[in-house]
Amino acid sequence: MLGSGVYSKSLAPIKHLKVCRIRIEDTLCDIWNILIKRRMSMSRRLLLIVGLSLLMTAISCTPSHPQSTFDVTGPIASGQRDLFSLMFWLAAVVFVLVEGIFIYVIFRYRRKGNEMPAQHHGNTRMEIAWTIAPALLLVVVMVPTIQKIFENASPPDNSYEIAVIGHQWWWEFEYLDCGPVDCAGLVTANELHIPAGQPVNFTLVSEDVIHAFWVPKIGGKRDALPVPKNSDGKLDLVHQRANQLWLQGDVPGEYYGQCAELCGVSHANMRLRVHVDEPDTFAQWVSNQKSPNSLPSSTNPGYEKLTTLCAACHAITGTTLTGVIGPDLSHYGNRGTLASAMFDNTPENLKEWLRDPGGMKPGNIMAGSVKPGTLSEEEIEALADYLLGLR
Repeated sequence: MLGSGVYSKSLAPIKHLKVCRIRIEDTLCDIWNILIKRRMSMSRRLLLIVGLSLLMTAISCTPSHPQSTFDVTGPIASGQRDLFSLMFWLAAVVFVLVEGIFIYVIFRYRRKGNEMPAQHHGNTRMEIAWTIAPALLLVVVMVPTIQKIFENASPPDNSYEIAVIGHQWWWEFEYLDCGPVDCAGLVTANELHIPAGQPVNFTLVSEDVIHAFWVPKIGGKRDALPVPKNSDGKLDLVHQRANQLWLQGDVPGEYYGQCAELCGVSHANMRLRVHVDEPDTFAQWVSNQKSPNSLPSSTNPGYEKLTTLCAACHAITGTTLTGVIGPDLSHYGNRGTLASAMFDNTPENLKEWLRDPGGMKPGNIMAGSVKPGTLSEEEIEALADYLLGLR
């Protein structure tokens, strides 16, 4: 099955995971030796620990990360970032104040000789003050939080409608309503296109287990829960377990997303890309996706292999392939990634996927029927040539 996902330019990151783990363990051992085994004064140990903590904090909060929640676009993500900033700085003030008092008391009232310090049994005014102060801080946090909850509860009236269906371990997108753009019936996988500045309401459901749809730079995450199928075999998008989430990307570009709910062996590989396009570019993309595939010749040996090996799982409009188990491969050659945005969609990566899908992505369904040696190199070349020609 061509779809399900860690972002990487090649197979090298996958092949070297074990080496990376060993290097991380060695680094941790070196730090442990410095802190514990070597002779070092307590003040130096404390200074080193504080320095490492500050370094890790700075690295973890960098806005340049592709899934940062600080470098955001759109009203949902911006509102969430602002709430986080408010809570963080309030917490920082409380932390500095409390720890400052704590340190002051330790040194100011430390034991001096054998003299018994003055004994105090409670202070009503202080106890009232430190009860009221946290309550006021909670109110300061609560008011804007409740405002944002109500603001984001319902999508704007002009929202586009897209169904998001989670599978182990890939994403399916079914376009339902795009206003003036005729997108109804368009189905694609793992790469989502939306127009800039346009609110989009997503109906979130799952084919199997609980997943969570998350595109950090555009908005928050929400669970996609399993729902039953209707009599036509399609998932019930109006079921009570179907969740709603609306998002809006204001800046054109490519945004990373992923499943945020542990869902099995390849949960970490269940990635996606969101392309925020200019409105004209989006309309052109929809038109191209709804047009017939630019099909290579039906006598192509790759097509012959597709009809015998892939028809049960995949669909390609304009062909006899109508499977629903795996991703829809219509216009596959226009996609930038494969395996749920795990790898760039290059001839080399596609051929490697066809040789050994289980080696590239553990647990995927395709690995059950396509193992190393199942396809000859000639068949792999023909399949890759045919799929990349679907435009």
